[in-house]
This record gives sequence, structure tokens and C-alpha cells, in this order.
Amino acid sequence: MDRRQDLPQGVLVTTRRHRNYRRALNLIGEVDPLWLSAPARACLEDRVEAMLLSREENQASVRQLRAETAHSIRELAGAGMLPQAVADELEELMLAAGPPSHPMPSLWTLRHHSG
Repeated sequence: MDRRQDLPQGVLVTTRRHRNYRRALNLIGEVDPLWLSAPARACLEDRVEAMLLSREENQASVRQLRAETAHSIRELAGAGMLPQAVADELEELMLAAGPPSHPMPSLWTLRHHSG
């Protein structure tokens, strides 16, 4: 099934994002089922899809999703369900499947650039 047909309006999926999404899914699929359970695998697949479909305009949501994604991967690695090297590569790919992260605006920026 081609999931790109069902993209929510306003989602900009670049070639880079889609390539990282596919690479993350491939890496998840390559992890031995004896290491990574089916529910954990499904969770990672759902997270990487959420990263791909996230909208850059909603930075608060993107920041939260990035934090939750990184936390899920670290949790699985800590539980011994992912080798650390795989977890590191997977985190990089999954986060790169989403829009670029932008730092929170500083209080100075908010005070001096709000109308």
C-alpha cells in the first residue's frame, strides 16, 4: 500500500524525509524478532510514520514527537531489545524522517518580535 496517497493536507514530504523513513522501516524489519517483539516493532513503525507525516508548522508537536521517538528507542535499547549501534542509527533515521527541528524561540525573541 502506498501511504503517500493519504497524506494529510499541508504535509511536505521531501525526498530526504521519505528516504530516511524507508531506511528506518528497513532497519526495523532487519532486527531479529527474537530481539524486538512484534508490539515493539509496530510501535517503532508507527513512530516513524508519525515523524514522516508531521507538519513543520506545528513545532511544539514536532518537538514532542521527536522527544517521544528518541525516548522509545532509548527504552528499547535499555531493555536489551535493540543493540546500541542499531538504536543509534535508528534514532538518527527516524528523526530525519520528520521535519527539521527548530530551537524554541528565546524569551528575548518573543518580546522583541511580537507585534
